[in-house]
Amino acid sequence: MATCHVLDVEIINPLHQIEAVLGNIESWHSNIIKLIFIDAYNTENMFQTGAFFYGNNVPLDVALPFYSMCNEHSPFLALIHLKLMYNMWNTLTFFTRTYYDMKLKKRL
Repeated sequence: MATCHVLDVEIINPLHQIEAVLGNIESWHSNIIKLIFIDAYNTENMFQTGAFFYGNNVPLDVALPFYSMCNEHSPFLALIHLKLMYNMWNTLTFFTRTYYDMKLKKRL
């Protein structure tokens, strides 16, 4: 008779993942907290949120689960928008969006 082994699966909390990159959420600027948790999903808010994540070197596979967990929206639409933004910014020779830099604690 064959034996069935259950794989050990570690469930990763998106908040812990993003805090590993950006620091404690309590240190984030209030505008980004508002964009992620309160404001309605729209293209401009997504661009601002995406710029914050991208400008602070948050990998897409960390940014997307965190954003999806925190904002009521279509996860598929967020995936499309964030992936498109990251790809666009990766191909440009310069980053064209202003964002709040977590290390410098100011808007760039």
